[in-house]
Amino acid sequence: MDLTPLRTECVVSGTLFFILQISRLAGTSPVEFERGDDGWRVRVSMFYYVYGCVVQVILAVCIGIYSIDREEVVDGYEASHNTGFMRIILIIYFVVHVMSGAAIAFTGLDRMRHMIDCKARLQWINAEIDGFLRPSKSNERTMFLIVIATLVFGYYAVSFEYGVYFSDLITAHVTVSQFDVNQHKESNEGNSIPNHVISCGIDSLPVIVRQVRMNTAAPIARSLSLLAWSLLCVGTLAMAVDACHRSHIQLWMTETLIRQMRRHTHREAAEVSDKLKLFYRHIQLNPVCFAPLNLMTFNRNILIMVLSSIITYLTVVINL
Repeated sequence: MDLTPLRTECVVSGTLFFILQISRLAGTSPVEFERGDDGWRVRVSMFYYVYGCVVQVILAVCIGIYSIDREEVVDGYEASHNTGFMRIILIIYFVVHVMSGAAIAFTGLDRMRHMIDCKARLQWINAEIDGFLRPSKSNERTMFLIVIATLVFGYYAVSFEYGVYFSDLITAHVTVSQFDVNQHKESNEGNSIPNHVISCGIDSLPVIVRQVRMNTAAPIARSLSLLAWSLLCVGTLAMAVDACHRSHIQLWMTETLIRQMRRHTHREAAEVSDKLKLFYRHIQLNPVCFAPLNLMTFNRNILIMVLSSIITYLTVVINL
């Protein structure tokens, strides 16, 4: 058993710093940052750990309300013909999200401690090898653009789906004399506050959806919602496993480097050769079980995300 204490801080910059900032805001990464000369120093934070637990509890409550109220929003729009099966799917949908949220919240400190330790050790190896494993600036820019594109698309996909829900909810509980009028006239007839909250809070997508669905029974909005959620599931999964994929590549490069160092180590340096051999066997006996882009084994966190995505997809399909 490895008794080496975990490193308590590491230095990050670029895309990793941006991802950690977003993850901390979402309540999945309980870390704090301190500005340094060589980048941002990262440490675990008990304050953001409590913040993450609170965020997950709030999300669980919101998803529960959304799941319970979803099929009875307005005029049977969200109701399925197979009501019993739809209710079972919604329960599974809620349970999976609660399980994944609890795992994210209560394992946050342990995950971040090991992430910081792994990053610190890789930085030490990089410094010793003079940047052998250091990513190029072009790769860093490409990764940053991919992350930004995924976040923007995810925002619009979520805005569309939940925008439809809140728009229908407001329409169902607010009396409006006419529905065949434009949005501006409807706002002037006593519906201004809810409509402006929807329009400003989650962009103009709900307004477009209401205009399309106002006088037609065609499932245009539901079809677009299905497409948005399907692509969002794929984008979320790809964004979540990308860090695992990069870790797998870095460890593979480390293994290759150690193999080359052992090959060129002379017999006079027997002690160094033994340490390299021990390190090499340690890597072999503790293989990485992610990197799905290389069609390798998923770990349990990725399986939870895949299951959650499948349930989300089934929920949307049944609503059609």
